[in-house]
Amino acid sequence: DPKRYRRFTSRLNYLTLTRPGIAFLVSVIRQFINNPHLIFLPQNINNSHWTTVMRILRYIKKASGYGLLYEDKCNSKTIFYFDVDWTGSTSERRSSSGYCVLIRSNSISWGNKKQNTVARSNAEAGSRAMAITVSESTWLQQHLKQLQIGDIQGTKLIYDN
Repeated sequence: DPKRYRRFTSRLNYLTLTRPGIAFLVSVIRQFINNPHLIFLPQNINNSHWTTVMRILRYIKKASGYGLLYEDKCNSKTIFYFDVDWTGSTSERRSSSGYCVLIRSNSISWGNKKQNTVARSNAEAGSRAMAITVSESTWLQQHLKQLQIGDIQGTKLIYDN
């Protein structure tokens, strides 16, 4: 039932605000929100989208005691981790970028996005992922200044290549 699929997918999307571990998979199933038929994931080829939604829900149920824990650590560094999946989309050959922001060793922001254009190399895809991450860093620094929380000078970017 497409309506039911949309409803559950939207609810899972909301859960990604506190569950970064499901963010990528939810972004994959959201691509098929208007046409939920077959999904092609490396670990379970030819499973239906609905089966994938059910697997995510089972994972959430099993991991219900897990969550984000924020502690006031003396480490005042701001670290941006980012990575890229070069030509990860088999149909479009577009890369996916992902990032995670830690302030005082606490994860405060994360995201993933399919890149707008097809990268010709892993280095090009990595450069675009870094640009997305730097853009997030700029936005976050301005936002923290507006809130008078402080700024994130001395930001460190870490890329997993």
